[in-house]
Amino acid sequence: MLLLLAAALAAPAAAPVTTPTAWTAPPLLMCDDTRLLVTYDYEYIQTHICDLCGKTEPERCVMDWPVNDVPECGYFDELRNNIYAYYGRPFETPKWHDWFAKVPWYKVNPNYTDTLLSAEARHNVATLKSIVAKAQVCTK
Repeated sequence: MLLLLAAALAAPAAAPVTTPTAWTAPPLLMCDDTRLLVTYDYEYIQTHICDLCGKTEPERCVMDWPVNDVPECGYFDELRNNIYAYYGRPFETPKWHDWFAKVPWYKVNPNYTDTLLSAEARHNVATLKSIVAKAQVCTK
């Protein structure tokens, strides 16, 4: 018994186990468009933007959401990729990699998978893709 204990004490210590740091949500204000898109369905935001944000951002009550004009479809690609960025998706395409490298709240999540997205976020990704594919409310 003493020999086993002595052998165990003489054995080198095992390397500490490191676990990847857990993902944490970026510190966005509640009325930030990205935060809204991961929390509520796109259609709900459109019809309730004043209720959601009017007290802190009264201009939201007099403008259409997400924009008051007909933007280029790239704007909706940006909204979609902001949803992915919120969860820390690593971007491989140079355009989005460079874009999000400049966004202060964006942090790569080494454990990112699309399963991290909330149901609302997944719904909104599909909605935004559809808007661009059909060139609805946007110009190519």
